[in-house]
Amino acid sequence: MTTKTLRLCVCDMDRLGRNEFIGEVRVALKKLKEGENKRYNMGLERIAQNKETNNQTVEQGAVVAEEERGRILVSLCYNTEKSCLLVGIIRCAHLAAMDSNGYSDPFVKM
Repeated sequence: MTTKTLRLCVCDMDRLGRNEFIGEVRVALKKLKEGENKRYNMGLERIAQNKETNNQTVEQGAVVAEEERGRILVSLCYNTEKSCLLVGIIRCAHLAAMDSNGYSDPFVKM
């Protein structure tokens, strides 16, 4: 667990099947102590697109400092008995508007 990073992506669900990326956060799991329930309140970051492959990539300096994309409140707890990480998405707030009506239909991918 000390070398792992949890990546959470927040996307906007589109009825036509083309979901739009709103932002993401990364949590280094080495900060998490066994059996401790910890909450993280983080700002979403937008990741730059790689022009060659058109995929979302994380490279040195690839995070684009733009307008506020929103915030996510996450609860993490590592269960030593079951050797599993419990992840709770508590709330997302102030998400960037992705739809024409000024709102978003958000979901989170891990």
